[in-house]
Amino acid sequence: MDYNLLNIFIDAVLGKNIVLYYILGICPLILYKANINKILSICSILTIIMVICSSVCLTVNNLILIPLKLNYLQILLILIITYLIIHYTKILLSSFSPALSSLFDKYTEFFYTNYAVYGLVFLTVNFKLKIMSGIMFSFGSGIGYLIVAIIFMAIKDRLWSGYKTGHLKRIYVELIILGLVSLIFMSITGLR
Repeated sequence: MDYNLLNIFIDAVLGKNIVLYYILGICPLILYKANINKILSICSILTIIMVICSSVCLTVNNLILIPLKLNYLQILLILIITYLIIHYTKILLSSFSPALSSLFDKYTEFFYTNYAVYGLVFLTVNFKLKIMSGIMFSFGSGIGYLIVAIIFMAIKDRLWSGYKTGHLKRIYVELIILGLVSLIFMSITGLR
């Protein structure tokens, strides 16, 4: 493996985490509460969607939009392609894995309105990454999202298991916890 690709992967997981650095995909983490097994399934589907979306959008951008000087269609095409890939992933899951399909149906907003997916695709296109670099960045971002989701859901479950309060107060506390987790991740990346 190329050293540069490994750097891109590690930087996407720890250094420039999609949730903690770019502040994308926070809403589903705050809105939903799930156990670790569901989070693993959801984030694995999300990682696959991220990798497919960014590789397809990078290919379309590099082979069609840039040579034809149609850069003004970039945002529209990225949104349409990403939505279609998420929709066809749902169709494929319903035909191959009923358990994952029911999970997809239960957490539909987690996939369709997750800004981590759309933001990641915009980042890979705007960074002008090559296809392999974009795939590694997307895969690393998906793994980073998984790590943050597991940490955050475990803290959230432990924190709210015996405590009764209003939903609005919980959101404030959860955002503060995400900020503290972000500081921890920044201190880890400062050591390398």
